[in-house]
Amino acid sequence: MRIMLLALLFFTSLANCFSQASWFNLRNRGDALNANATIFSICSDDSNNIYAAGQFTDSTTHLPFGKTYVAKWNGTAHHWSVLGIGNMINANSEIISICTDKFGNVYAGGDFTDSSTWRTGNEYVAKYNAATGLWSEVGTDSNALNANSKINSLVTDDSGYVYAAGYF
Repeated sequence: MRIMLLALLFFTSLANCFSQASWFNLRNRGDALNANATIFSICSDDSNNIYAAGQFTDSTTHLPFGKTYVAKWNGTAHHWSVLGIGNMINANSEIISICTDKFGNVYAGGDFTDSSTWRTGNEYVAKYNAATGLWSEVGTDSNALNANSKINSLVTDDSGYVYAAGYF
């Protein structure tokens, strides 16, 4: 009985691995992400949007120039854009991990700090509020994360709590 159950679980898992029929290129003609460096993390939300983040920076399209950003693939309109245009995340280094919650908010963590000078200040988790369209730091004052090194992984639970792991 145990062997049959194990075999059933194995073949069910194997079938799930092959359920994706083919890869889909996330670009609409000339509208590609065109990341100028490494993409470290991708995630999706319940509205079929895809988010990408990493070491890539904005060049001359939006202010502030040369900042690391989160890119959003709009699953309905089929195009890439900077998440929080006009209020980009103020990342002064790489974004290593991103995730979303069930409310449509996006969270980013990595090696960026809350200082205008690279390698000073503390690493933190940034939140993009889907309702307001604004980026902000998660937690302030005594509730701030104040990580002293990289944030490598982020995840949210069904209650909206954010969990961070890394070298801090």
